[in-house]
Amino acid sequence: MVPSMTRSYTERLLARPAPAPSRFRFTARRCRRRCARALAAGRSLDAVARVERVAAIELEALLADGQFQALVAHYAALAALPRAERLARLADVALEVLEHAVEAGELRASMFVLHEHRAEAVAPIGGRVAAAQAGRTHRALAAAPYPRQTGGVLT
Repeated sequence: MVPSMTRSYTERLLARPAPAPSRFRFTARRCRRRCARALAAGRSLDAVARVERVAAIELEALLADGQFQALVAHYAALAALPRAERLARLADVALEVLEHAVEAGELRASMFVLHEHRAEAVAPIGGRVAAAQAGRTHRALAAAPYPRQTGGVLT
C-alpha cells in the first residue's frame, strides 16, 4: 500500500508545508483605485496603509504621483455629488456593463434584459393583475382548512 494512502486527509493537509507568505503587490490598478477612494473619503494615510498592508512610505510615494493625485481628486468630486446624480451615473454605468455582457453572449444578462423589458411593457396592466391575483390568493388561503398532520402525513 502507498504510504500517502494510509494517512487521513487531514493528516496529509497538515503535513504539507505552509505556503510562503505573499507580499502584497501595490501595482494592481484596482488597488490604486481602492486607495484613492479611501483617501478621497477622508481616511488617514496611516489607516489606508494598514488596510492595504503596505508601508505608509509606499503610499506617500504614490501620492507624489500626479496621476494618482488626479485620481484622488476625481473620487473626491464624485463623493461630493448629490446622491441622485451619483445613482443616475451608476445606472448609466450598470447599463453599459449589461450591454457588454449581452454582446458577449452572457445568457443570464440576456434573460435579465428580456425579463425587465417585458415587465416594463406590461407594468400598467401588471399592477392591476397582480393586485387582483393577490386578492384571490388571500381569499383562497382564508377559505382553505388548516392542514393537519396525522401519522407523518399532511391531510
